[in-house]
Amino acid sequence: MITSYEDAERYFGRKADKNRKIYNGMLKTYFYQFQGPKPPRPKK
Repeated sequence: MITSYEDAERYFGRKADKNRKIYNGMLKTYFYQFQGPKPPRPKK
């Protein structure tokens, strides 16, 4: 999710797995990554 709203995690309902602060011109925006569960590992 890309937004300029700093408290987006609170309104989304969970903490982001990764977040980055990026700039779009002079506008500070935030890139939040919410990842799902990891896939099961294949058995050997």
